[in-house]
Amino acid sequence: MFYTILFLLISCSLIWIQKRREGNWINMVSILIGPYIPIVFFNNFYVYKLGFYKIQDEVLIMLLWAFISFFIGSLFLKSDSKRNSVEGELLLRNYDINKLNLFLLLVGVLGMFKLLLMIRSGVFVSDASDAEGMITGGLVGHFLLASYSVLPIYFLYWTTQKSFKNLIPIILILIVTFSSLIKYNIIGVFVSIYIFLSMYKKRVLKKATIILVGSVVIVFSVNYIISFLVVDQEATAEFIVGHLWKYTSGSVIRDNYIFTSGNNVGVSIWYKIATFFSSIPNMFLSVISDIRLFPYKGQDLLPVSDFGEESNVVDAVGYLFPSKGSLFDIIEFGIVFFLLGFVFSYIYKKHMHVSCYYDTFISNFLCYFIFFSFFGTFYINSGPWEIIIYSLFVPKFFLKHEKNTIQHLRA
Repeated sequence: MFYTILFLLISCSLIWIQKRREGNWINMVSILIGPYIPIVFFNNFYVYKLGFYKIQDEVLIMLLWAFISFFIGSLFLKSDSKRNSVEGELLLRNYDINKLNLFLLLVGVLGMFKLLLMIRSGVFVSDASDAEGMITGGLVGHFLLASYSVLPIYFLYWTTQKSFKNLIPIILILIVTFSSLIKYNIIGVFVSIYIFLSMYKKRVLKKATIILVGSVVIVFSVNYIISFLVVDQEATAEFIVGHLWKYTSGSVIRDNYIFTSGNNVGVSIWYKIATFFSSIPNMFLSVISDIRLFPYKGQDLLPVSDFGEESNVVDAVGYLFPSKGSLFDIIEFGIVFFLLGFVFSYIYKKHMHVSCYYDTFISNFLCYFIFFSFFGTFYINSGPWEIIIYSLFVPKFFLKHEKNTIQHLRA
């Protein structure tokens, strides 16, 4: 248990130091490290008694090496907490909420229309897994991804004008997103909104945290209940709890195999990083040919418990680690995370300045490219990249006067 306690102490210390630097618990370092803390704590002290494998000491040391390197890289840029000195709700006056409402409503209606066609075709009847991801494909899928770039803004507006009419576009988009039956799609929307609120409406942070955790558990449970209902089976509480923990922590537990059987042995860390950046070009290449740039090699299903739970997912840290590599490879791994800490801090700092409009780019960037690092390497998909690209320009279409200044906010 020594390394588990050491991991928890150092991880919490890094988060606390960053909180002192920025004056906000929700920041780049806490979003990266934060999910690992409850996973390691509950798994190695309690859940392993149910039959899940413990997260081994070698994995904890690997994670600490990555976290410390990332943290040191972030120290080279001065933190700027000025963003939080401005009351975010005041920025709403710069947006044409009616146009925003209409856009989200149209996306929601298009999505619901496609969903009804899918239901009518019987795609949900035989096996729900056949419908996974179908709703997010095609033109509707691209509109849906674009909606995620402005949904946090509209949700913030709803918190100030709580009416059912204003809630309808949000409900429609959440239903359509949930209908993809890919759990991280809907969870990503919740996390993005949560991070956005932590930036612009900090006083609801505690309540938002409770709602976020509760929503994730509910979404996960309902997803499996529906999947079982369509095949006339019952999803027991034991099954849901087991799958929930496998889904949450399976990627980190599976990291144990990095130091035994190996994982992506012989593949350079630079090739692995290139698989992330190839997502967008590969999306276009898939339309015209079978050629792929730096193709991602899928992982084998391996046990993460004594009772049959398996995972084929590794977290981003484990994926980049040089399995069975030399000392030089391990040092290179630390240097890469140092560089990631520096580059990500530059992006973070650049988008945390006071502005006359909301910055959903940074909330989506923190969500899909940092928070979900514990979950896997799903930014090998084009979806997260599309979302953050849309976040750079789509919200500006709904500004009343793009040349507004921040001066009236300080009046």
